[in-house]
Amino acid sequence: MVPAKILILGSRGTVGSAIVAAAGERALCAARLPAGSGTFVFDALTDNVAQLLERTRPQAVVLAFGISGTHTCASIPRDSRFLNVDRTLAITKAVAQSGALPVVLSTDCVFDGSPVIWSEQDKTAPICEYGRQKRDAEDAVANLGVPYLLLRLSRVIADHSCRRDLLYQWCALIHARKPVQLAEDQCFRPIAAVDLGHITVELIDREARGLIHVAGCETITSPGLLELLYASLREHGIDIPVEREICRVKDLPGLELRPASTLLSVERLKQLINPRFTSLKTVVRSVTERAFAIGSTQRYADATAK
Repeated sequence: MVPAKILILGSRGTVGSAIVAAAGERALCAARLPAGSGTFVFDALTDNVAQLLERTRPQAVVLAFGISGTHTCASIPRDSRFLNVDRTLAITKAVAQSGALPVVLSTDCVFDGSPVIWSEQDKTAPICEYGRQKRDAEDAVANLGVPYLLLRLSRVIADHSCRRDLLYQWCALIHARKPVQLAEDQCFRPIAAVDLGHITVELIDREARGLIHVAGCETITSPGLLELLYASLREHGIDIPVEREICRVKDLPGLELRPASTLLSVERLKQLINPRFTSLKTVVRSVTERAFAIGSTQRYADATAK
């Protein structure tokens, strides 16, 4: 069987770029302006995806675009819903009609944050606008009556610089000698972006269908993750005091309460493939080396100001 060509809509983001890297020469990149060399220009808000599909003729299309911040979705609910639900559904339909497999991404925020391990069979009950939008997109895609692959993701962490990535935000605060706010009841199973990329490509190649949870295999709290980061700093001889502001999820800034515990079961994933997971310690070590490299001072100072 000839390996599938995979079109990634939103190829510049943390998730999209990881899938591009995993797909290698099979990847077809598409992103809104400014698009780099070899990247098709595509704005998910306005552009007709049918033209791009006709031009590229992929076998699978990953919808890696969207507005993912809980605060942003709560701030602009109508605009974010248009992209996260309406446009996602319209593009999924067009992809299916072209004969390609739509690969849709969702979130662990579709659950209410109760301290349990959530499976694909559990009923969703989002408590924030972002979660409600993703729940509605999941339901709409499932009701289309077409083949699809829907990946419900835990928090994704990356070892490349991205201002929206949690670890790099913390590095920016530490570098600037600013306190780091940590919710002691926030518990999750983060997955390395590189692992997510390889898992996505392998699921496409295995012709997996339906809803699948994709998360890491290590359960950790926000304070625990910061301790890994701080330990890595010390291992690299970086002695910067870290001020921790311990709180509860309900005390975190934002317009809406976000779910506290978002532990996804990956049992179905393991039944389909044999996923490889990078340890959190390894990812954190890589982040430390990049974030505190020579010449990074201004970059992380800028990130702190965002």
